[in-house]
Formats: sequence, C-alpha cells, structure tokens
Amino acid sequence: MKKSGILFLQELLEGSVFQVLLTAALVRLGGLIFAAYQVCRTLTEIFLAPMFMYCSGLLVLIGEKIGKRELDEARQLPKITLQLIIGIYGILAICSWFWQKSLISLVTDIPQVAQTAVSVLGVVILCESTRPFYEVHKYSLQALSGEEVALKITACVNGLVLLLLWLLPNRLEVILLLAAAGNLGAAGAFQLSFKRRLCRIRHGEEK
Repeated sequence: MKKSGILFLQELLEGSVFQVLLTAALVRLGGLIFAAYQVCRTLTEIFLAPMFMYCSGLLVLIGEKIGKRELDEARQLPKITLQLIIGIYGILAICSWFWQKSLISLVTDIPQVAQTAVSVLGVVILCESTRPFYEVHKYSLQALSGEEVALKITACVNGLVLLLLWLLPNRLEVILLLAAAGNLGAAGAFQLSFKRRLCRIRHGEEK
C-alpha cells in the first residue's frame, strides 16, 4: 500500500504538478510559440513511443536478475535499454530533420504555426532526448524498491528547475534547456542510488 502511494505521488508530481507549471511558463510565451512547441512535441512523443515499453520490460528484467543474484547483468541492463531507446529516437529524429516540413504539415495546416515549428524543432528534439535518461534510470531504481528515493530526487530537482524558471528570462530555449538539465540531473542521482543499492545487495551476499 505504501509502495503504491509513493508511485502515485511520483506520477502526480512529475506528470501533473510539474507539467502544469511548465506548460504555464510556455503559454506565457504566446499562443503561436506554444502551438509550435506542441506540434514539435507531438512528433517527439511518437519518436519516444517505444521508451515506456522498454522501461516496463526493464523493470521486470532487473527484478528477475536480482532474484537470480545475477548482479553484474542487472547493472548492465539500464545501459543496454538506454542505448536501444536513444538509437531508435536518434534515427527517427534524423529522418524527421530531413522531412521536417512534410511531417509538421501532417500535424498542423496553419502556415504561421508550421513555420514557427520548423524553427524550434531542433531545440525540442535535443531537449526531449534527455527524457530516456530520466525514465530508464527512474525505472531501474524503482526495480530495487527505490520508489521513495526517486520521489525525493524528483521533488528536489523539479523544485530547483521551477525556481530557476521564475528567476531566468522567459524564453522557449531557456525553459526547455532547464527541463532537459533537470532530466539529466535527476537521472544521474537515480543512477548513483541504483548502483549503491546493488552494492548493498552484493555486500549482503558476501556476508
């Protein structure tokens, strides 16, 4: 019950509270820029579609490896999963760059929005590429019963990002780069905690 409650808070914090506040900051940039961002985000969501499938599998596989005491294999799983997701995302992102106007025209038929979307697609693709790092290492930590730690890290990082959003100039590039930095910062903290927990399991076996 406690575990499900922590997972609920995690999803609420990153999926609702943080996203609502981030969206509010983007809306303040103006309707045209926000609409263009949403068009680009639609494309990157398609590119990242395999991510959650791989992450769900990662959760199961790490649990199985820990159960079999194959700790070295468990440690390598996040890296392999991340390489797969980034590889797929990278290929699709490169293809979209060559056919960006055609792809954007499938999402919107408003010329001003399409033109603005073309101009911001690069920074959106770059910043969204940090999401797999966040998700893979979060799921990895949760596989070792690190839900509470993941929640605390998410709260601290998101709080810092929102504070910087309030202090720094309100520009699309600034907002997206701050969110990307937050993803990487949280991912690094998740990874460190994951490795520490694996070490504790290993030391427990040795004893």
